Amino acid sequence: MNDSGTYNLYGKKLIPLPVPQYVVFYNGMDEHPEREILRLSDSYQFPEGMDRSRFEPALECNVLMLNINYGKNRELMENCRPLMEYSYFIHCVRQYLSQGDSPEQSVDKAVGQCLRENVMTDILRAHRKEVVCMFLEDYNAEQYARALRKEGFEDGFEDGFEAGGTQLIALQQKLLHANRMDDLIRIINDSEYRDKLLKETE
Repeated sequence: MNDSGTYNLYGKKLIPLPVPQYVVFYNGMDEHPEREILRLSDSYQFPEGMDRSRFEPALECNVLMLNINYGKNRELMENCRPLMEYSYFIHCVRQYLSQGDSPEQSVDKAVGQCLRENVMTDILRAHRKEVVCMFLEDYNAEQYARALRKEGFEDGFEDGFEAGGTQLIALQQKLLHANRMDDLIRIINDSEYRDKLLKETE
């Protein structure tokens, strides 16, 4: 460090850096442990036959994923009330969904329950509409992703779609940006409706 309090970027001395930490909070519906390390290198494609144990990638990123679903990571939740309350709110919504209520009904009931139990009261009273909209958008996006995985779209489109794959991707992106989640889900199983929307994008 020089007299001005800055480091010489062109000097020979090592510049000290803060230790980077990358943390992701997970509250999806798939089963995951309370703590999990995700590595960027898990996505790397190594040449066939290469001994991976003898090859160290030039770039790595380790991510600590913490499961914040209700009942998980209790010590963390006890030390972070806002996170615990958020986890409880999502838990309430999912309980109502499991009872057969619509997403809109489930969120509305969960908001009422949390207000009665003094959970997230400041946020829910001041931003109730925004919270409801945000959850419904996330819920629809997750349902769409689940539908894609169920139908086998995760590894590419079925043979009959390959010719129009690029156009179909463009349609999906257009619907996603327009927040038309119902249409996104519908085009998976309704080929006539999918073809109709594809023609509109030509």
